[in-house]
Amino acid sequence: MRIRRFGTGFFLLLALSLASSAFLASAAFYSSVRTEDYERLGLPVLNVNTYGRKINSRENYLDAVYTLDGNGMHWGGGCKIRGRGNSTWKTVDTSKKPYLLKLDEAEALLGMGSARRWVLKASATDKSFLRDEYAFFLARRIWNRFAWTPQQRFVTLLVNGKYAGLYGLQEKIEVGPERVDMEAADGSILFKIDEHRNEQFSFTSRHGVLFNIVDTDGVSYSWDEFFAIQDFVNERERWLYGEQDRLAEAASWGNATAEGETAAPGQGETAERKEAAAPAETMGQGTGKDWTSYFDLDSFVDWYLVNEFTKNHDSRFQASCFISYDGKQDKFFMGPVWDFDLSSGNTDAAGCSRSDGYITAQAFWYERLLQDELFMTALRDRWAATKDELAASIDAIQGWADELEDAAVLNDRVWKSFGHRQWPNPSGWRKRKRYQDEIDYMTAYLRARLAWLESQWG
Repeated sequence: MRIRRFGTGFFLLLALSLASSAFLASAAFYSSVRTEDYERLGLPVLNVNTYGRKINSRENYLDAVYTLDGNGMHWGGGCKIRGRGNSTWKTVDTSKKPYLLKLDEAEALLGMGSARRWVLKASATDKSFLRDEYAFFLARRIWNRFAWTPQQRFVTLLVNGKYAGLYGLQEKIEVGPERVDMEAADGSILFKIDEHRNEQFSFTSRHGVLFNIVDTDGVSYSWDEFFAIQDFVNERERWLYGEQDRLAEAASWGNATAEGETAAPGQGETAERKEAAAPAETMGQGTGKDWTSYFDLDSFVDWYLVNEFTKNHDSRFQASCFISYDGKQDKFFMGPVWDFDLSSGNTDAAGCSRSDGYITAQAFWYERLLQDELFMTALRDRWAATKDELAASIDAIQGWADELEDAAVLNDRVWKSFGHRQWPNPSGWRKRKRYQDEIDYMTAYLRARLAWLESQWG
């Protein structure tokens, strides 16, 4: 066996490589960006002061104070901050990191809904900075049959007074009156479909969907309640797969159950969830009900269209896909939409850089729905009614980019992203050396995507 020996040159190169990585990781705090450089952009300026400590944990908050100045208004006060994200936090390919900001007091920052938690989106892998913004626009203006869609505002972020880059200040998906407005007392609950299992309670449904129960302030579940929720989701899932004729209907969320039947979700020993006792109805043929009795057709169609059109890599029910159960309506609703870094051609993975082919169709429930005549009719009708407005929306991206270009170029002075690989950018990144190159790539991809989907559904 031959043993390979490394010379001093190898170790010198290794040391230089490590030093280079360390330099890039701290580049923002040794950059030549001056106050006048970012002030001339006209963007709101958010300064988070951590008293000199580095934000290097995704689990532990740092105590801090913040100020935010923009639109002629000022906000400020105590806060906490930590890292956030999964791949974007862990990867060594991107030094610019996303954060979660938690204010001591709820505020309606920059005209968005009042809340305490705010996402600071780094968009390190999305060099256009516009993939989230565009998807949120689609969900608000075109395929808009959702109860709520997040907003964001672009800001200049300072950490301890030093320039950290261009960030998107986003409303976080959580339960609250200005966010996902639902009442746990009604049996309503917010789920995140995500392979990372980031929440306390998670389970995989019979048909392979990995549900996480999103943590909600002031609401806690016992293990008995969790298992009841799991059983309820599994029973309702059977309606999507046409298996309900062999089973009794899962009891309604707010109803008591007869002895030996499956408990309604959340219905453990909590007294307020034992009101309105009524026997579960046996569901079989001749009831006049189908899967749309328990799953909202409109939101399922629109969520599919937003994600399939942008060919969002994570929309295969892989990560950050949200679904809510409304206890008052006794229905599941898709949404809100979230996390479009890896959309609109921004990764080679799973064929997503190709403008043809399906991605969201691979999600377990959607594999089934796309075989359903009712769903496909609704999908084609919705596409036909919105495709002209959709085409016009692609043209609007250039206008947004013109407004953002100077801020993106200043960000690149620090983080050196244009023409460099920022995991997991698609092929051709070396040639895209300017901000406009990234915009041209994105818009060309979306026009080709529209044409291909029209060939399928038109």
